[in-house]
Amino acid sequence: MRNPIHICYIGRTRLHRSQANLIQTLQTIAGWRRLGCDVDLYLPPWPRGLDTEQHLQSMGVAHPPRLIRCPLLHPRFRFDPWVRLHAGTLRSYPIVYTRVVDISLALARAKIPHHLEIHDTRQVLDHHQIERVIAHHQTGLIQFLLPISQNAASTLLHYGAVSERLHVAPSGVDLEAFSQVAPWTPHRLQRPHIIYLGRISQATGSAIFSAIAQQTNCRVTLIGSADSLTGLPESLTLHPFISPREILPWYGEMDIALLPYQKNLDTVDSMSPVKLFEAMAAGRPIIASDLPTLREVIVHGENGLLVPPDQPEAWIQAIETLQAHPDLAQKLADAARRCAERFSWDQRASGILERIAPVLRPIG
Repeated sequence: MRNPIHICYIGRTRLHRSQANLIQTLQTIAGWRRLGCDVDLYLPPWPRGLDTEQHLQSMGVAHPPRLIRCPLLHPRFRFDPWVRLHAGTLRSYPIVYTRVVDISLALARAKIPHHLEIHDTRQVLDHHQIERVIAHHQTGLIQFLLPISQNAASTLLHYGAVSERLHVAPSGVDLEAFSQVAPWTPHRLQRPHIIYLGRISQATGSAIFSAIAQQTNCRVTLIGSADSLTGLPESLTLHPFISPREILPWYGEMDIALLPYQKNLDTVDSMSPVKLFEAMAAGRPIIASDLPTLREVIVHGENGLLVPPDQPEAWIQAIETLQAHPDLAQKLADAARRCAERFSWDQRASGILERIAPVLRPIG
């Protein structure tokens, strides 16, 4: 790329909070950087004592953007003061990009063309923002809409999104890093260790994990922040939050990956879970909730098993199926690893850039 494209990415997650959405943002930007783009990432202030280089390394980000602290980049101001203050600078970028709907609407109010990544269509609908988002997309102020799942794309198209300027961009995984995970072997199914990494709540399947811990010989470990959960069995181990750099050994310890998302999860209609692609890249047999967003990636019996989200007996039966048929478990694990090769962060970044890079002027 002889003349690097200069991208402005506007976020609202604080840098010192290693949330999944920030990791996805940073890994996508790292992919753009590897493609030769210059990227400025505008974020709310982080603690001044934070060693940003070390912090980014702890999140596995090898090609960081230029970080810009923005005190006014705060939802209590509806983001309008910050946009007005920086309007001239923002208009000078060939590409302005955000994944925050409220920031997108502030940019649209200032007549600044940009691209919007959509992660939660239910929230857009509940906040009565869908009509404004689609209207701005139709006029070209929102140049591309980039939902993270086909299910989310279908919702946007239903409300009038322009199909020619819509690109589905699923989450990704660091394939090189996950190639270091210890290989999986069928003998581990005799007493499998089930490990879940992420926020633990009723909506992410705490009841399913509890039932498995109580009714099977599986060891169950839940790693991450937990909502106020009661009645968890003693056979279930809770482990505090770990940094992204610490997850690889845990995937090495994982024998079966469970993703028991429930239908009342806020993002269930749009999600593209990073941990799904991590489990695939780690080459683990996967059991996941039978939901439209997960069916976009997991094909039952080919690269994973799909079960009804809220039926503990179905999850237990799926585990017993893998234990009784280790050849099937091996087949699913191998197929999942091969499938993960289509979902690297670099592929995500290049797919997005191929669509948005030609759109360097407002669409008339």
